[in-house]
Amino acid sequence: MRFRLPTIGIRLQLWGLFGLFLLTGATVMVIDEIVQMRAIASLEGMKDQSLTRMRRLKALSDGYGLDVVDATFRVRNHLITWGEGLAVVERAQTNIDGYWRALSTMPRGPVEEDLYRQVAQARVRADAATTTLRDILRARDAAALTRFADTELYPAVDPVTPMEIVAF
Repeated sequence: MRFRLPTIGIRLQLWGLFGLFLLTGATVMVIDEIVQMRAIASLEGMKDQSLTRMRRLKALSDGYGLDVVDATFRVRNHLITWGEGLAVVERAQTNIDGYWRALSTMPRGPVEEDLYRQVAQARVRADAATTTLRDILRARDAAALTRFADTELYPAVDPVTPMEIVAF
C-alpha cells in the first residue's frame, strides 16, 4: 500500500499565500520603521551638534565682545572699579580659553576648518590685546586705557565677535 500525501485545497493554498504576503508586508514595515528611527536619531544628533557649536561660538563671542569690551567701557566711564574690571576680564579670559578648547575638539568639515583656522589666527591678536588690557587695569592707568581701547583693543577683538564668526 502506497502512502498518499493529503492534498491541500486551493482555498487553503490561497489563505497560506495571503498570510505570507501579510507577514512580508509587516516585515517591510518594521524594517522601514527601524530605518526611519535611525535617520531621525542621526538628524537630531546633527542638530544637537550644530546647536552646541552655535552656543559655544556665541559664548566665545560674548566673552570677547561683551565681557572684555564691556568691562573696558565700564572702567573707562567709572561704572565699575579697576579691580572689578580686572576680575571680569580675567574671568572672561578663563571662559574664552575653555570655549576654544571645546571648539577645537568638535568635528568640522573643510569649509568650517578653514573658518576655524582664520578665527584662531585672529584669536592670537585678541588674546594679546586682552593680556595688555589686564596689565593696564592692574596699573590703573586711565590715559593708557583710553588710548589702548580706541586704537588696539577694539580692532583686535572685532574679528572674533559675532559678525565675523557667524558663518563658522
